[in-house]
This record gives sequence, structure tokens and C-alpha cells, in this order.
Amino acid sequence: MLVAADTDVAWAFLEAAMPWLDPERVIGMTQVESHEADAARERLRLPRSVVKPVLRAALDGPRLSPPGPAAPVTVPAALGTKHVLVVEDDRLNQTIVCSMLHHAGYTTTTAENGAQALDMMSRQMFDLVLMDWQMPDMDGLEVTRRLRAGAAGRYGTVVPIVALTANAFAEDRAACLAAGMNDFLTKPVLAAKLAETARRWTALPGGDEQAFSSSNFADLYEPPQG
Repeated sequence: MLVAADTDVAWAFLEAAMPWLDPERVIGMTQVESHEADAARERLRLPRSVVKPVLRAALDGPRLSPPGPAAPVTVPAALGTKHVLVVEDDRLNQTIVCSMLHHAGYTTTTAENGAQALDMMSRQMFDLVLMDWQMPDMDGLEVTRRLRAGAAGRYGTVVPIVALTANAFAEDRAACLAAGMNDFLTKPVLAAKLAETARRWTALPGGDEQAFSSSNFADLYEPPQG
């Protein structure tokens, strides 16, 4: 992974993400060489950095075999901290979303496919599930339908589920709502929007009274007649 590492924010992000990254696969790019950049690189155990503009030869190095399947990563929860399951097959997206949630005061566990998510939810309760729509083995809609049908036990039928997807059309939102999801966030996810959505749906078990009326599904919902 190449990271533009000219600012303190970039180094802070890398430091926060290191528990989920392999330092051997991260290369920092800077405008100029500096003592501060070298010190940060050594602190994070990055093998090397390059100075922009980057030539292809500068990036050549020993070829590394692709990583195997990732084990679920759980950040220990403080007493009373809400616990979010992040179901996302892209590890970089996992890292970014989890970092945003940690900054907002949540603890997280990750699942990188639908089958893993169903298994984890059959054995553990979560306050909120962030569900990637497009995954290779089973898409987020199918995982949600199975949860709502009781495939992971009673709690899976009621836990708030928020879709994470690049699709923002009305028909896409309608498909998520029909599958049993509670809300919808588009990628790339903004930290403030993620924190606001997580707060609404974890304020009380199942979400607070205003959660649905403030969600991205509100305009699609038709209240029951009678």
C-alpha cells in the first residue's frame, strides 16, 4: 500500500491502522526527505519510504505472496461501550471504518464475508451491524435476509443493520429496506455521518425512537394503513 505521508495526520492514521496492516506492505511517500519522516517510519517499522515523484524502479522489491484469509479482529471493549460488527471483505475499508468507530468511542469486530458474519452472530451479540452490500460469497442483502429469518438466532432478527455500499439510487435503497436493513450509508463513508448513524441505532436496543425517521430510508417508508 502506498501512503502520502507528508503530514502528521497521515502518520497518525498509519499508527492507528498498524494493528490491521502488515508493515512490509506499506510504503510512505513524501515530498522531501526529513528526519521527522525517517523517525516516524522507524517507529512504525515500515521497511522503506520513497520521495515523490515516484519512479517504478523505486517501488520494485521482493515479490510477496498474497495474504491468507484474515482472522476476525476484535478490539477489547470498555465497560458499557457499544460493540459494532463490521462485515466488509476489503481489509483497507475494514481498517478505515473501524478506525472511525474507535475514534467515536465504539469497539468493533470484523467479518470479511457473509458466512463468517452469520457464524459470529450465532455465538455473540452486537449492538449494531455495518453490512457491506457487495461481497464475493454472499452479498449483504442475502446475509440480512438470513439474519431476519432467524439463521443466527433471535437476536439476529432485531439487531440494527446498516448497509455500506457505493450504490445510492432509490431502487438500491428500496432493496436494502426490503431485505430487512435499518439504514444505509454510501461509500466513501464520512466519519461524522458514520458516528451520527451509529449513535442513533445504538442509543437504545434496536435504535431510539427517531432512528428510522432520520435514516436514509425515511422517504421510502409507507406507514401501515388503518
